[in-house]
Amino acid sequence: MAAPVFAGSGVALLTLFDDDGRLLPDLTAELAQSLFAKGITAFLVAGTAGEFFLLEDDERIELVDVLRSSLPAPATVLAHVGGVPGERAEAMAAAAVGAGADAIVALPLGIDDQRRYYAGIVAAVPGTPVLAYHLPQAGVSIPVDLLPELGVDAVKDSEGDVARLTAAVRGGIEVYTGAPDTLVAMHDLGAPGTLVGLANSHPTLTIAAFSGDRHAQDQLDALEPASLDDFPTGLKTMTGAHLAIPTGSRGKARPGLRSR
Repeated sequence: MAAPVFAGSGVALLTLFDDDGRLLPDLTAELAQSLFAKGITAFLVAGTAGEFFLLEDDERIELVDVLRSSLPAPATVLAHVGGVPGERAEAMAAAAVGAGADAIVALPLGIDDQRRYYAGIVAAVPGTPVLAYHLPQAGVSIPVDLLPELGVDAVKDSEGDVARLTAAVRGGIEVYTGAPDTLVAMHDLGAPGTLVGLANSHPTLTIAAFSGDRHAQDQLDALEPASLDDFPTGLKTMTGAHLAIPTGSRGKARPGLRSR
């Protein structure tokens, strides 16, 4: 059996901006470093929690470059290249790997032919793991039975449907949940890792829950509603209560992308 893309608790990393909406890649990297020191093993760059919809393609690559340069080698950096048409996603994937990304994640937002979409991304980064991204909260669904046909290595699944997660894992699919209310369930299923937004503000709790700690899971369940308030503003505010980070953005979140 091939080694998983990564193992352990990962974070859907926040992207930090100054009061004028300028990207702060170095501060974003410092946030990642602090989380790595607390036991977070993988970092999803410019995902939904990372406000990809407010970033230019070159800014997404800059974030990958700065994070990969600042994090120790054992950390896994996953670059999100989705939310854009296929050709742009392919070019961004190749650039992200050139900047040091260890794996690629792609949300097929607005994509009708998911097979073709992922085939193009996989071909653009030979030898680099590619993860599909299931996010029905944003109108992006990938049926479990379609996943083996996409040519991807794994899936980030943020729906939070334990029955679906169970079916995928038992069907031999490598699954990384993005739903913080499923961490104990994924531990029980033997999943390799997680990628959740709440790891920004509560890394220790997410690690404990994925280790099977049901009390930690209960605490995360109670925290999640506040993290989703005006997403990702609520999550940034929660993180700012523990770490000295700027909590602003450069605009309103795209409608329908209120997610984990």
